[in-house]
Amino acid sequence: MGFYIGNLTSDWLPEFITAETLSRHTIYGVTFDGITHTGNRLYDAEGKNWSPSSTSIIGADHFRDLKPFKFKRCLMKPSTDGSKCTIDSYYDDLGLTPSEYNQKAIDEGLDRFIEYDVYYYSRPDAWTWLISPDPVEGFLPCPACVRGGKILSKWYMGEFMPNSEYRILDAQLPIINATNSAYRTGLRAKGYRLSDYANYNSVLMLALVKYADLNFQLCLGNGWISGKVRQISSGDGILGDDGYNGTTKDANTSIKVMGITDFYGNVWKNCDATFATSKHVYVNDDLDNITEWPTIDTWEEMGYKMGNLELPNSLNTYIKEIAYDSDFPWMTHPLTVGGTKDNPIGDTSFANANTKLCCITLGGSAWIGTANGPFCWVSGNVLTTSGTGLSCLASAFPK
Repeated sequence: MGFYIGNLTSDWLPEFITAETLSRHTIYGVTFDGITHTGNRLYDAEGKNWSPSSTSIIGADHFRDLKPFKFKRCLMKPSTDGSKCTIDSYYDDLGLTPSEYNQKAIDEGLDRFIEYDVYYYSRPDAWTWLISPDPVEGFLPCPACVRGGKILSKWYMGEFMPNSEYRILDAQLPIINATNSAYRTGLRAKGYRLSDYANYNSVLMLALVKYADLNFQLCLGNGWISGKVRQISSGDGILGDDGYNGTTKDANTSIKVMGITDFYGNVWKNCDATFATSKHVYVNDDLDNITEWPTIDTWEEMGYKMGNLELPNSLNTYIKEIAYDSDFPWMTHPLTVGGTKDNPIGDTSFANANTKLCCITLGGSAWIGTANGPFCWVSGNVLTTSGTGLSCLASAFPK
């Protein structure tokens, strides 16, 4: 539990964060000035260090064994009839090397997932995130665990992008050249789900507090930044939960964020349960039961909700501000552009006022180089779009 000594009347502090609250709950936080990419750690995050790992160095990580940053790697057994998948085993219980673990998955037809615990968050302003493993009064459960009116205790995401056979393994080329509807269908056939914007942002919030940096390319690694072609997604050689698979952070190679390889870069990640039209973002939290896209006339009856803030008209333009929507405080879509390659974020936005329903793709690709990052955003492509630079991440609701 955290104890804070300082000025608790700062403008950004929510009224419910008191010394008494901090004495009863563990709260990790980070705040940024909206001008530069580096932040200041708050509360229980103060004094903790993190640095990226590589294939030869294990970086500092004072968060690794702390909830909610601690996660479990698991092997998922897909269904053969589209019903629920099941957890086969956990990496920590098997006593295998990473290569042996990956080979077990290959040999036994299993897929590699990451299990995260529910956490609770508050975003008092556009540039501050507070998270806790505890249900703190005034905090909200992470959006990945708010599903169809229920609060889940855990959520699951693929450790890698699926390959062309929808296998989720190390050292594979990610699947491309399919629509997000096709990705949804392919993953659902195995009992998995096409991941959504809520899952992505739930990982992103953890990483923001951990890294205390908005520009992941500068603090973590560039990722795949050249070639204009999909690359093999390989993270097992990285010695920590977050780092780069190269000799330097600037190398053109895979990166790992909170256990997920190529969370940004390489190829774009399509989202389910999320679309944009007329500059607004729409989301649906019932990911497990979504089997088709809405139309412009049916989105509301299908359970989608519209965000309050508009996307900027932008074409590969650096983001200056991100959304701070009181109804969806977890959203971080672009709000204004005019930033630089370094500050405050260093990621770019491709958005327009298209009146058709458009898919959301995240994380950038090798095509856009040093503009890559987790805030990278595209919302100008209609739902039927496919291409060589578009892939996806998987999620799961195992029984």
